[in-house]
Amino acid sequence: MNQLLHAYPSGEIHIILDNVKSHDSKEVKEWHKRPSHKRGVFHFIPTYSSWLNLAEVLFNLLQAKALRRGVFTSKQALVSAIMNYIRKFNEEGHVFRWTKTADVIFSSVNNLTSH
Repeated sequence: MNQLLHAYPSGEIHIILDNVKSHDSKEVKEWHKRPSHKRGVFHFIPTYSSWLNLAEVLFNLLQAKALRRGVFTSKQALVSAIMNYIRKFNEEGHVFRWTKTADVIFSSVNNLTSH
């Protein structure tokens, strides 16, 4: 975070975080209290919304398309399978288009979180 704030010296920086416990730790809260760190605005995605966390989406695709039912005879074979999938994924990348409007998504999130 410090490097990010240094790289972008002005304006707010919006950070989207999942609800892993370390994101809400005492250390993070203390870091965020510093006046120079107030430009970092944290947004927590709702619990049980892994589909909003793009890292989770990538890991799910990786598991489904490259690792499930795989037999890897060594750590290098596993790393190779992962890197080959990522390389292919990047070469064949497609634009992701949401099929629901923001209003529908927010309504669903509000129903989940009772807000």
